Amino acid sequence: MKQKHMSVKEILEYARWFELQMDAKMVQLERLKDLEQSVLSLGCMEESEHFGESQDGVLEKIGKMAEQLFGEMLDLLDIRIRLMHLIGTLGHLRQQTVMVRRYLLNEEWSCIAEDLECSEEEVHQLHEKALKNLKKTNKQ
Repeated sequence: MKQKHMSVKEILEYARWFELQMDAKMVQLERLKDLEQSVLSLGCMEESEHFGESQDGVLEKIGKMAEQLFGEMLDLLDIRIRLMHLIGTLGHLRQQTVMVRRYLLNEEWSCIAEDLECSEEEVHQLHEKALKNLKKTNKQ
């Protein structure tokens, strides 16, 4: 994902599931931390057929896995920032509101419509107009 030009559709897809993806990565990091603590609590492991690696080798692999997770989390944050920037380019406040509430706050269409005091159909129309504008902006 790094430095890749993403379409608006790709950015929105990642943004829509941002919280779940970040939560999953946080769980993975916690598990790596627990694994690291378990390895450290075992003391100095001898390299053997049973373990296949020394304690240092295992800890190094855990560190590399954690670095990869941090990189993936930074990529997700970068996508979120790109989406916030794109939404900020929309000239229409109601379009911005729909996009923020749908993709950054994960709200349902009906909730957005109710709060904007309009129909779901109108919200979908605002969304479609916003998508067209974002696609145009993202190509530039």
